[in-house]
Amino acid sequence: MQLRERAAKAPKRIVYPEATDPRVLRATARIVDSRMARPILVGSPQAVESQAQELGIKLSHIEIVDPKTPNFVDRYVRLLLTEWKSRGITEPEAMKRFENPMYFAAAMVRAGDADGFVGGAATTTAETVRAAIHCIGLNDISKTVSSFFLMALPTINLIFADCAVVPIPTTSQLSDIAVDAARNAHIFLQAEARVAFLSFSTKGSAAHPSLDRIREAVRTAKARAPELLVDGELQADAALVPEIAQAKAPTSTVK
Repeated sequence: MQLRERAAKAPKRIVYPEATDPRVLRATARIVDSRMARPILVGSPQAVESQAQELGIKLSHIEIVDPKTPNFVDRYVRLLLTEWKSRGITEPEAMKRFENPMYFAAAMVRAGDADGFVGGAATTTAETVRAAIHCIGLNDISKTVSSFFLMALPTINLIFADCAVVPIPTTSQLSDIAVDAARNAHIFLQAEARVAFLSFSTKGSAAHPSLDRIREAVRTAKARAPELLVDGELQADAALVPEIAQAKAPTSTVK
């Protein structure tokens, strides 16, 4: 079953904290039409509705949550204050944080009022990730905070990691990112992952000090998760095109 079809069968509640951004409003309208999710917009209802009206977008089937609603803010402060106090954050400071829609959206996920949130249209990656870390936190397995792009193509679904958070990963971080990407493939794509460490070289076709880091990361990932199909270093064509893989890397486990 295609990714979009699976999403439509069990629509999740997804929060959009940048609710007055035209791209966000157009995207949520398309999501409602496709029934892939149940979008929730976080922002001043008046400001959101005014922007939507200007764009000719109807919000009749989209929930709008005002982040200044006292009941929500008080509940989220109670939920997170114990954790935040250990970092020296006071109750007034915690309440101030929830004036930021990104933190409010992340707290909605933590509280179970939503299944996920989407940010970064008008906010930096750092701010988006920071809100997620502070409100939702890390799981017990991952050691490295990373990101991935999920590319839903007509004939194949691909995950590219890490594309936004760790600019120059260490060997250990590369291994963490690969193993987490495989886990995410299982969660989101319900498929056995084949993990290729991409490079400008395929199996020693080039020489460069940076390749040693990739090769060591491949060995580390295999040791950490021996059940995974992992290989590298591979150029993109050798990882994705069977005929080229057969020519360039005939013994690869991911071709």
